Amino acid sequence: MAVRNFYNCDVLRYHVERLASTGLIGLGYTNAPASIAPVGDKKPVIGSNPYVLSVPDGRDGATFILDQSASVAAKCEITMHARAKKPIPKGWAFVAERNPTTDPEADLKGSMAPIGGYKGFGNDRGLQWYRTSKLEHKINTILDFISAAEALIERKLTSKGRIVMHSGSADGLLVGAVINMRLDLFGAAVAEVPFVDVFNTMSDETLPLTPPEWVEWGNPITDADACRRMRSYSPYDNVTAQVYPPILATAGISDPRVTY
Repeated sequence: MAVRNFYNCDVLRYHVERLASTGLIGLGYTNAPASIAPVGDKKPVIGSNPYVLSVPDGRDGATFILDQSASVAAKCEITMHARAKKPIPKGWAFVAERNPTTDPEADLKGSMAPIGGYKGFGNDRGLQWYRTSKLEHKINTILDFISAAEALIERKLTSKGRIVMHSGSADGLLVGAVINMRLDLFGAAVAEVPFVDVFNTMSDETLPLTPPEWVEWGNPITDADACRRMRSYSPYDNVTAQVYPPILATAGISDPRVTY
């Protein structure tokens, strides 16, 4: 599967995983203009999301998935910072002389910084770790976070009400769900363009990013169990009359993934 002139194609992984579930080797790639310079070099020679590879396991799944994201940030994020005339974080990009820059306009004429380490998806701890936090196991993501906060308190590294959570975009689910369930543990939360209306979003098949995400969350339209599970943790659907700690939530009218 090929996508033309696309800097970051998050749905590539979804499609190649579906190919693996049918017993085929899945390969997805883009032919986006070069924007990443190899480590130690200056000139951009590869795209920011060149390819994704999946190999079937013979049991309607994938033995492994290689999501070869090549940059520390999505090109569209830098473009949106430029439109908003906002600086980008340090470490995202550098100019031709390989000096770091926080100027998004300068980056668009230079190179994006190559990634150092894993992109995510839980694959750094193995595919089984990732699988036990999706679909019917999605709640594990939330409970693990709560357990981590409790462990910090038990080890006397902090105390109840003195932990601050910080998330962005899709991680807004985590902060929203956790603070609904265990607000006694946290003193404040920062949520940047948080994804908190999970149930309604995953129930709207007209949204371009919804069907590709059903493989992660389940489809509440056709699956009653997925519908029940999603309602149990969707932050927007579980707000109750209780005293919440201070929450700073931001939104952006031009964010194509988490709209205002």
